[in-house]
Amino acid sequence: NGETRAASGACDVGGGAFVAMALATRARRAASLVGRVRCAFQNHGGTGSGFGWLERMEEKSTTMRGEGKDWNRTTRGFSASAQDAASEEQKKSKEEKEKASEESEGGEEGPENSEEIAPDVNELQEQLEKQKVEVDDLRAKAKESDTRLLRVLADMENLRERTARQAENATKFGIQGFAKGIVGVIDTFERAVESVPTELMEEVESGTEEEKRLRQVLRSFHEGIKMTEKQLLQVLKENGVEQYDPTGEPFDPNLHQAMFELDDPNKEAGTVAMVTKKGYLLHERVMRPADVGVVKAKSE
Repeated sequence: NGETRAASGACDVGGGAFVAMALATRARRAASLVGRVRCAFQNHGGTGSGFGWLERMEEKSTTMRGEGKDWNRTTRGFSASAQDAASEEQKKSKEEKEKASEESEGGEEGPENSEEIAPDVNELQEQLEKQKVEVDDLRAKAKESDTRLLRVLADMENLRERTARQAENATKFGIQGFAKGIVGVIDTFERAVESVPTELMEEVESGTEEEKRLRQVLRSFHEGIKMTEKQLLQVLKENGVEQYDPTGEPFDPNLHQAMFELDDPNKEAGTVAMVTKKGYLLHERVMRPADVGVVKAKSE
């Protein structure tokens, strides 16, 4: 574009110079013609009054010469302006090309751009650091929340298991108080059965009819008590209560309660020799330990 404008200015300058030369040539020719006419009139005795039109011709030629000079000066001024404009355009085009070349080659930015960009970079770095701190805080809070959540879940699981065990124990051992009362009744039945002498249970042919009838009533009553005891034990067993008799077993403090010691040379020391009250288990847990007598250790 700069080169095109420079060429156009050069063409304009050439046209102006041609016009100035044409005007100067016409002015010289007019002045020469006026001089020859003046000489001819003077040689033939002409007066000065006849030179009016010559004077007008002189003035016109002078005017043409002045216009030629002015046009020449105007043309030279325009030429200088055109040349300056063309040089400015060429300089501007060159600077644009250099700038485009620097941008394409990834050249270094100027100090002013660096000063303008540097604060933005520092500000972005500060914002990034703040965001990192916020992210770290959020991560710590999230970790703490996860820990609390795990603890709550563990507590809830423990509570659930504990509640399930308590519900199961309530179902299993809820009858413990009632079973202990029935066990006391069974103990009474056992003592009643044991209180009847064995000889009264035997049938005898001798004796009066009244004695035979009383023996029969006693045997029936004895059998009734034993059947009642057996039925109660069956009911307790169906509900998880079992009776155990540790006679002849080694003494176990978890199952037995030693009431006394006795000498028995036929049994080892620490063996249960006698049971005064039988023991009971409720779902394999001791509901009542057995009251026993333990064989005493032999003295040397």
